[in-house]
This record gives sequence, C-alpha cells and structure tokens, in this order.
Amino acid sequence: MGGAIGSLFTVFSWGVGIVISLILGAFQEPPASGLDLLKSEAKVARGIARSELSKTFLDQAAKLKPVANRTLWWNPETRKVWTDAEYERLSSSAKEGYSKRDYDERFYYTTAFGSPTIYALPLDIAARYGIQDFKKKKVVDFGYGMIGQLQMMAHAGAEVHGIDVQPIFEKLYSWPGDTGKMGDGSVKIHTGQWPGTSSITQAVGSNIDFFIAKNVLKLGYIHPKREANPNQLIDLGVKDEKFLQALFKAMKPGGVVVIY
Repeated sequence: MGGAIGSLFTVFSWGVGIVISLILGAFQEPPASGLDLLKSEAKVARGIARSELSKTFLDQAAKLKPVANRTLWWNPETRKVWTDAEYERLSSSAKEGYSKRDYDERFYYTTAFGSPTIYALPLDIAARYGIQDFKKKKVVDFGYGMIGQLQMMAHAGAEVHGIDVQPIFEKLYSWPGDTGKMGDGSVKIHTGQWPGTSSITQAVGSNIDFFIAKNVLKLGYIHPKREANPNQLIDLGVKDEKFLQALFKAMKPGGVVVIY
C-alpha cells in the first residue's frame, strides 16, 4: 500500500510541477511553431524529470525536424483517408463524400492527445523497474496517437513500434522521414488491432523490452460501467485473457509493461 501511495504522490507532484512550469512559461514570448513549442515543453519537463531514462528521452526533442503543412482527404462514412496525391488519382465518382483537411506542424506532433513530453512520467516509472536506457531496446507503444514520442525514443536508440487503430495516422505519417531509420534507432507504425490482426502481430514480433499503453487500456474504454458511445470505446479484437497471453508471450523475460 505504501508503494502505491508513493506512486500516486509521484504522479501528483510531477503533474503539479509541470503545470506550474507551463503556466510560468506562458508569460514568456510564445514559440514560433509547433516544434518550437514541443522543444520548450521538453525543457520544462526535463527540469522535473526524475530518471536519466526520462531526461534522455526529453533531450531528443532537439533532434526532431520541422514539418510542412500536410493535406489529407477524409470520408466520415467509410472512415477512409487519402493523402493529397492519392486523392488526385481517384475517379470523380470515388471522390464523393470526401472533405479536405489541412494539418500543421503542431497537429503533426501532438494530434488531439497532447504533448509527447507527457511520456516522461511513465518513463520515470519504467526506470524504477529496470529500463535504464533505450539503446537497442525494443519498444511498443500501444495506441500511440502521435509520432513525436516514437521518434524521440528512436533517436535515443530504440527500435520503436507504434500500434493504433486510427487510419489517419498511417496517412499523416507516410512522408519520407516520418518513420524508418532514425538516429541509432528506428520507427515503424502499424494500423489495426494487436494481437487480433495476425499480420500486425507478426510484424511487431516478440522480445519486447518495454511495452507502454498510455490512456488506452482502462475500464472506461474497454469495460465501461455505464452506457457509453460506441465510437468512444476500444475494441481489442480479442478477449481479455487472449490479449494478456499474447502480451506475456511477446515480452522479453524481465521486460517492463507500463499501463498508464
């Protein structure tokens, strides 16, 4: 019980610290771009990070590259997404039902899920259980939602796999340099259900050193106690027991799982 209370206090104090720092930072001149904002947030978070793992992760924000605005075409009924180039190759009839959406650098790095720097807290927790660095580590981010943290872990030396069911990310991050070799590591993204989709399970593979699920594997999304909008729920594609068996099988002995 004492350990649990200590962990809760760590989360609370870490969160309060970064909120206060960001409020103070708001009185300074605002960053010129989404990437500048992310880099400034990384500096704030580094000041209260507790582990070398977390600090190393935050330092990699300096290696992220500027990104030009991107255009995607989205059909809300079919949930299909095309890049601008793919959309132009469609026939006139196939283009019906699509709307154009432009995404800037800030959306590229944060989407609708906040700053990648928030990963510093679960990394502090992972460090307490044996993950000391990213070098040659295999990392899986289940429900990654944005690419910044994947790229930062790759620049620190990890082989990073991001898994998400949202089709937009596969297209948004399909430009050269978004994935692939990055520093001493690499980034690969997968669209669909893990472990429910065999091709994704095979592509991700096993011997995972660190598995993280941030704001995904929680009762309100998977087993809500009250009536909920189906569009706001998460379908794992398999029963809970099979998911846990697959996770256990995929982990390297001594690997760390953080559900945050």
